[in-house]
Amino acid sequence: GDFRDVIHVKNVVVNLTHNYILKNLGHYIIHTYNSDESTDSQLFARNGIYDNNATALRESTIKIGQGRPKFVNNYLVNTLNDFEMSTYPRTPEYTQAIDAKGNWWGSEREAFINGKTYDYTDDNSLVEVDFWPPILDNRSLVEGNCMPGWVLDSKRCYRYMGGALPFEQAKQFCESNGAFLAEARDREDFFNYLIRLMVIEQDSTQRVWVMSEVDVGRCSAFEKSYLVYEEDCGRRYYPFICETDPLVVPPSDLTEAVKAMIIGISVGVGGLIIIIVVILIILWCIKSKRREKERFERTASIRSSVSNMAKGNGSLRGTKSVVTVLSNGTSRRDIDEPDNKSVISSSGKTSVISNGTNRNEDNLGARQRENQNLESASSRRDNPRSGHSLRPNRTWVGKNSTTPRHAERFGKRNRNAKSCRHKKTCYC
Repeated sequence: GDFRDVIHVKNVVVNLTHNYILKNLGHYIIHTYNSDESTDSQLFARNGIYDNNATALRESTIKIGQGRPKFVNNYLVNTLNDFEMSTYPRTPEYTQAIDAKGNWWGSEREAFINGKTYDYTDDNSLVEVDFWPPILDNRSLVEGNCMPGWVLDSKRCYRYMGGALPFEQAKQFCESNGAFLAEARDREDFFNYLIRLMVIEQDSTQRVWVMSEVDVGRCSAFEKSYLVYEEDCGRRYYPFICETDPLVVPPSDLTEAVKAMIIGISVGVGGLIIIIVVILIILWCIKSKRREKERFERTASIRSSVSNMAKGNGSLRGTKSVVTVLSNGTSRRDIDEPDNKSVISSSGKTSVISNGTNRNEDNLGARQRENQNLESASSRRDNPRSGHSLRPNRTWVGKNSTTPRHAERFGKRNRNAKSCRHKKTCYC
């Protein structure tokens, strides 16, 4: 659990070698304690300890409580932990440094390794860890692209698991670590080498689980240089060998090139988007100015039209008809003379000015012509739709008036005509 150590060693002789410790969660991954100062009583060698998570206060992978254990040729890479090793307070009996030379800490730099140990350099009351010189290259602990603790052969990685399990559980254990039971075909010599490498005292009759083509209900085990077919697979407990593919690690140059390409593409796409946005903003500004100009032109045109209409209406309201009546000696011939001018405006206003000399005619002829002119004018105004009229339709004089304006004007003209019958020209 989170508050218990994964491996707790106290006051016992330990030779922890060729072990595979990874992906564990605990207070400390390894907690060792020994009252004996001898470095031969506790030995930790050629172990792969990585990807573990310690929950202690210092988050240290290995906690040394007391004694002088020795660590050599170990692979110590636990990125989730702050420290790989922490020590105990010094006493008069325990003042010598912990021997941790020749291990791989994830880097060969002294400052990095010093930061992965919590000892005298961090607190002068603690025992020092002597880690120099370290392993300068992890190739002595890692074969090819295999994981730490795995052995490379024919481009495949193999691992001898010393814990004895039934066949099905051994198979599941390999699968849980991304591997499978090793194929036994043409691997007899290599399996013997792997067992000798991992087992200190090899038993010639020791069997290990391997994978082979067998009948249903049976399982295969390797012994010396041949295969043994077992029937009671659930009750037999043997060590086993796992097999997996090498780790595919892209070259650093390729990784950097891919990162640079991704960054370049991202910058290019971002720049293109910014350019498109700027172009759209410019087009929008141009369109807005054009619309503003068109709106201004329309407003000016409307104002000009309204002004012209107002002027036209004002001149129409302020125009008075001037009728020149010829009397007392004015002949039709004088009316038809070129000197006579007739001006007709587009708004229906008519002005007739007649210049000439009066001639003496008798009163009867003048009265007849005058009556004829008045009758013809009256008939044209009474029937405005019968032909082209130079005057617009007349409206009533007022709201309560019952007499048309043109009738009132002609009545006034009749009265004026009677009063100036003997005059040469009369203006009404």
